[in-house]
Amino acid sequence: MFFVLSAKVDISDVTVQGGAIPGTSGGGILNFGTLTLTNTTVSGNSAAAGAGITSDFFDVLTLTDSTVSGNTASQTGGGINNNGSAVTLTRSTVSGNTAGSNGGGIFNLQNFATLELTDSTVSGNKATNFDGGGIYITGFHTETVTNSTVSGNTAGRGGGGIYLQQGTLDLTNSTISGNTADSFAGGIFDNLSVGGVTLTNTIVANQLSGEDCVGTITSGGHNLDSDNTCGLGGTGDLSGGNADLDPLALNAPGTTETHALGTSSDAIDAGDDGAAPATDQRGSPRVGTSDIGAYEFQGTATPTPAPTATATAIPTTTIAPTGTPAPTATATPPTPTPTAVLGVTQLPATGGEPAGGSSALAWLALAMGMLIAVSGGLALAYQRRRVR
Repeated sequence: MFFVLSAKVDISDVTVQGGAIPGTSGGGILNFGTLTLTNTTVSGNSAAAGAGITSDFFDVLTLTDSTVSGNTASQTGGGINNNGSAVTLTRSTVSGNTAGSNGGGIFNLQNFATLELTDSTVSGNKATNFDGGGIYITGFHTETVTNSTVSGNTAGRGGGGIYLQQGTLDLTNSTISGNTADSFAGGIFDNLSVGGVTLTNTIVANQLSGEDCVGTITSGGHNLDSDNTCGLGGTGDLSGGNADLDPLALNAPGTTETHALGTSSDAIDAGDDGAAPATDQRGSPRVGTSDIGAYEFQGTATPTPAPTATATAIPTTTIAPTGTPAPTATATPPTPTPTAVLGVTQLPATGGEPAGGSSALAWLALAMGMLIAVSGGLALAYQRRRVR
């Protein structure tokens, strides 16, 4: 366990794990000063509150390129317990933490507490019995979430992704998806807060259980929800839209997990360039008209012609086997000799017995001529065979 008291401390390239403080706060780190963590992991710690990190009144906690994961608090703040500090996370991850009551990932408490998330991910956290599976916020300050993803978190009661009570929350170009609440609001729950929640260029969609939104939601424009519960009516809003989000993954070149946009997503090229950061959560540039959400789609949104072309080509090629009458053409040439014989045998059948002498002579002459022609043909054929 690290204990920071009234000092400025920088910690980098360190793993803090296995700390256990039953009945109190700060299983991994307890901060009473100005603490900066860079490329640091805080994992597998336990405490009553703030099992990973607790930061107290008027202090400062900054995480950059760091991870807080797999910590367990019997009460609040499985990952981070912000008890009145200024907490900032940049390109960092809070994942797989558990709290017995509120704030599975982050518990933000007291009037002086501020929280800023940028290019970060809060995922797979759990508030077992109560609210704020991913993030629980209470106080009178404005908290901000920008270019960030809140996904796969679970609350035993409300606000699977984010729970706000008092205070104000502004979300810009963020993605809130795949969260679960046993009672209400799988995505965002504003429980009669003072300033409410403002969404700008943000996706709140496809929660696993509970509504996308419950409470006072204000649109800053160009947002998308999937179940029409966020009350979207601002410029460029897409209520009941198709987010078409890929599963949470570490999408290059990012260092935090994001939901990539599928090719049929309504969020593509539907954002507000004036409000969007220059890059997405991964650090990739926003190209053309910016997209809604934390991820900027880099490909083409119209890949459908290819399947149509291959489908029509298959019947055309299968017609070719029917064009094989060549064997029947080669079977007919060797039949000239039977044709001549057929001509002789058919003579009696055409007229029967001839009447009159001249007629008989005519028939005889005709028969003799045909016999001579046949014998000549046979002789010629025989001579050709000998020559060969």
